Amino acid sequence: MEANAKNLRESVRLLERNLGMLNESDCSVTLSQCHAIVEIGRNQPLMLKMLANRLQLDVSTMSKTVDHLVKRNLVERKQSDEDRRKLVLTLTKEGRLIYQKVENNMELQFQQLLEKIPVEQRELVLEGLTVLNTALNPTKNGGEEQ
Repeated sequence: MEANAKNLRESVRLLERNLGMLNESDCSVTLSQCHAIVEIGRNQPLMLKMLANRLQLDVSTMSKTVDHLVKRNLVERKQSDEDRRKLVLTLTKEGRLIYQKVENNMELQFQQLLEKIPVEQRELVLEGLTVLNTALNPTKNGGEEQ
């Protein structure tokens, strides 16, 4: 393996592990459920299939995650008025409280992280992450489905 490829692999692995620790924001649900709550909160109402696409999961896996959130009264699931075959997801009042808590915690944690990076290197770090994300998923345009 080329040295740069090995260094990239190790850096990404370490980054993933460190971000996993950051994401433990005490939101009282599993990490996958937390990701679903955040996506729904940012984009509601959201179709189940679109949520699965955004989180890069198959619809059956996403449906099981949503089932748990519905049972906990964090997400409301109903049929679309336009197409009864489609499921529309929105957050309940309790779900919105968790969403806001997670967003606030993440905003604070990433602001604190950014402050640890020298000002003159911040733009470089953000550009590097953009290049890496584009390389990882070239069919996406800024994370949105085309």
